Amino acid sequence: MMHVMARYKTESCRKPPRMCRQGYSCPYYHNGKDKRRMPERCFYRSTPCPAVRLADEWLDSSLCDAGDACAFCHTRTEQQFHPEWSVEPIQTNVKLGRRYDVVGYGYTLQDFSLGYVDMSHLKETPTV
Repeated sequence: MMHVMARYKTESCRKPPRMCRQGYSCPYYHNGKDKRRMPERCFYRSTPCPAVRLADEWLDSSLCDAGDACAFCHTRTEQQFHPEWSVEPIQTNVKLGRRYDVVGYGYTLQDFSLGYVDMSHLKETPTV
């Protein structure tokens, strides 16, 4: 399993554009926003690169002058599947009655509120 995660989205899909039936679940990348550098070869943190992250929007990774040598992540995929992120199942984190802005696996609070993440199996932690 770790080998799969280490290589996830690090190689280009061999299918012609828009012909891959797996879509986003394909283990290979289909465009620059989907691409991920191997963390073992390119040492970068899960913190977004200031050159490619503007507020909540990810810009084109080619905007970073450092390229693959950059110490920061360039895509949401790089951030989501970075080894620094939790490898435990998603938990509802509660702090002072509010959820943290980032909740395991790189999901943001907005992802939860928009219904991108199924939370039906999670139980709320009561606040005191």
